[in-house]
Order: sequence, then C-alpha cells, then structure tokens
Amino acid sequence: MNKFFLSIGVLLAICNYNGFAQSYTKDSLQFKVYTIATFKDSRVRSIKLNRVFCDYCSKEQTTALGQTGLKLSNNLVKKPKNRLVNGEKRLTIVIRVKREDFYNINKKDSID
Repeated sequence: MNKFFLSIGVLLAICNYNGFAQSYTKDSLQFKVYTIATFKDSRVRSIKLNRVFCDYCSKEQTTALGQTGLKLSNNLVKKPKNRLVNGEKRLTIVIRVKREDFYNINKKDSID
C-alpha cells in the first residue's frame, strides 16, 4: 500500500513540475529566414536575403526580420563548417522573438 501512495506522489510531483515549466512556445514566435552567401577563393563576396517566411507580418516586421537574418548569416559564414572555396552556400536561420517585441517592431526599426 505504501508503494502505491509513493508512486502516486511521484506522479503528481512530475505532473506539477511540468505544469509550471515555462515553454518558449507560449510567449514567442518563430520565423525562418533563407539567405545565400556567395564565396570566391574562400572569401565571402556577398550575402543576399532570399526569403523571409512570415504570412502575417507587416512590411516593417518583414524588413526587420530580414535585417536580423542578414546579421546572423554574416556571423555564420565566418565559421569553418559554413565556408566554401567557390560557390554559393544556402543558409536557413531560425529566429525566435517574444510576442511583445514582435508587435512593437512597427514602432522601431530593429529587433534587440
């Protein structure tokens, strides 16, 4: 009988812990940004924004997400695993933003 009550207590503790755990999906939005980096002789020649995946964004929000994606891809192409000798490297960048910050993008020009 004690094992039964102990197992129920452990189960309730686990359920209670998961109930209070905060998930990023509750208070943030996630966006995908595709960029293309062009290399020549292992040096970056250009980084172009290919596409920002957001169906419900305003023009200002899409622009801010694109600028953030370009900044992040500039940092990514400096890493050796993302470098090429010659050619194009396609990068997918996932940006996670708080809902409040995302809605305030119309009032300011960038994401902090």
